[in-house]
Amino acid sequence: MVKIPGFIARISLSSLTRSRKVVALFLLLLAGGLAIATAAEAFRPGQVWLDDHGVPINAHGGGVLFHDGVYYWFGEHKIEGEAGNKAEVGVHCYSSRDLYRWKDEGIALAVWASMRLSSWW
Repeated sequence: MVKIPGFIARISLSSLTRSRKVVALFLLLLAGGLAIATAAEAFRPGQVWLDDHGVPINAHGGGVLFHDGVYYWFGEHKIEGEAGNKAEVGVHCYSSRDLYRWKDEGIALAVWASMRLSSWW
């Protein structure tokens, strides 16, 4: 019995002829290889998205624009810690050609020191 994780189909090799065993094995290896190849480039709900530096994408409440074959993701860069969950850095920008791999383009619009929320309260 051959069983590949993620596959429902099970094949009993003892009931197959030699040539069919070779074909079945080839198809199983091909299917398994395709599953592994596509799993590396799959979106996983709840998983943290990382940029090209391996850092979690920080673009909250953002939007995506498309220009000349490139997607641009703009959103609030939020900070953690004693200051709380505040957007006191500015608007962060990421770019991608395939909506899967994101390159950190840096802060597109920085918050001025005099405009920080903490100075208004």
